[in-house]
Amino acid sequence: MDYDLLCPFCDEAWPKIPSPKLVRLKATVMKHAHPFPRLGNPFGMRTDSFTRFIQLCQQHRYETHTIPDGLRHGWPRVIDFDVLPSRLELIKPQLATIVDDPSQSPFFRKAQDDIASLGAVFVSSMQGQLRSFPCSQPG
Repeated sequence: MDYDLLCPFCDEAWPKIPSPKLVRLKATVMKHAHPFPRLGNPFGMRTDSFTRFIQLCQQHRYETHTIPDGLRHGWPRVIDFDVLPSRLELIKPQLATIVDDPSQSPFFRKAQDDIASLGAVFVSSMQGQLRSFPCSQPG
């Protein structure tokens, strides 16, 4: 196992070619980290608070999952803000539907299902927020 391909904090996949932003984030977080070996990652690290590394994990997930998924779907790597208003006009009816009835959003329905099955207290807890983080950040 090449542990350099794992995030030292959450043990998920690390990008093969991390962006300069991700490299800087990791260097900043590592200043506050100490070794925390785990069965799946003997080089695991931890910090005094998850808030120190959550942005790092969000960024590496973005680079390992979101960007490749977007590129597969033909999404632009760089947003052309000049054409953005016309693109938003195309999806305005869909957005209005969700604004008028949030239950039309799969993200909203997932949040409702989590609250119903796990309870509002758990979903709003630190563990619950970490668990639902990918679905609660759809934009």
